[in-house]
Amino acid sequence: MKLREQYKLITAEYGCNCIFKRTKNCYPSPVLHAIKNSGQDGPDITIPMSRAVSKEKKETVYEELNIHKQTENLTRRIVELKKQRRGLDKAIGKVEEELGKIFDNAGIDCIETEMGMLVRRKKADGYEWLIEL
Repeated sequence: MKLREQYKLITAEYGCNCIFKRTKNCYPSPVLHAIKNSGQDGPDITIPMSRAVSKEKKETVYEELNIHKQTENLTRRIVELKKQRRGLDKAIGKVEEELGKIFDNAGIDCIETEMGMLVRRKKADGYEWLIEL
């Protein structure tokens, strides 16, 4: 950006429109951009430190650079899970309502099932359903 401002006539003539990705603690220099794209690491060129780091460090830097993408993916996931939970809560409510009708009609608060004793207990906001083994 500073080069474009400083050399307006040249950059206008040659259509300079380089866009560099921002990297934490690193200035987006055109020189680093050129070295990265050349694929040639000669002895007379000082290679940026990013070329000499371990694979683990590269992965860490990559993760740091992509926190927005990670956050976006996790946000989508939590929204989807909450939608699923609402659906499950609604389905559970319907089943509990049907069980309540059965228990009310039979005048009972527990019944033996294959899984154990199904028990209906009164709570402040309705009933709680338990399976006692």
